[in-house]
Amino acid sequence: MWIHGDSLNNHCLMFAIIDEPKFKAWASENGKSATQETLEDQGLRDQVYADVIKLCKANKLNSLETPKQFHLQLDPWTVETDILTPTMKLKRNVARKQYADMIVTLYERPPIPSKK
Repeated sequence: MWIHGDSLNNHCLMFAIIDEPKFKAWASENGKSATQETLEDQGLRDQVYADVIKLCKANKLNSLETPKQFHLQLDPWTVETDILTPTMKLKRNVARKQYADMIVTLYERPPIPSKK
């Protein structure tokens, strides 16, 4: 998972690699195919976001630290794709360039409202 934020926007974004076995199980249970397009399913997104909010609250993150939009993907980040260092740390500058269009798209969407 990677949390992206900048000073020009009032919320941060989350980019996450979804666990493929769990995703396939969810898709099977919900009568869906386990494809990249299914990652945009509102039921899945609601479930993932509910888990994210639970983690944020459990770790006492404030509103600015809680992502208000997110992107899910199946393809893991790897050293070979140059997004991770050999010590498995995310290269944030590379990630920002690689996801530049998605960052713009996510900031164009309205923030997900917080459920209390």
